[in-house]
Amino acid sequence: MSHRRTSAAQPGRHRDAQEIAADGVDQFFGIPDALPGSTWWIEQGWGSARERRIINTNGVIGDSRSHILVMLTSHPMAVTFWVATRAATSGVAALAGAVD
Repeated sequence: MSHRRTSAAQPGRHRDAQEIAADGVDQFFGIPDALPGSTWWIEQGWGSARERRIINTNGVIGDSRSHILVMLTSHPMAVTFWVATRAATSGVAALAGAVD
């Protein structure tokens, strides 16, 4: 994977991940986009490997940190970054009721 932005589950760190990563990528896909009213600690990942576009959204969700969500996706390179991140966001949104 060529890029990764971390705001991992560290005490006192939540919702402080920058929306735009240092490399200019909008990293508010998946957990932050699908669960905007939730408290979360996230690690986002994106890049490419073996002719595939990789988009990951992972985190600990909820004030009590009682839910761990890991969404790992792999797409053909023909799928744009935008479409791949929307797919990750849709996947997390489908699970929203289980992590409230």
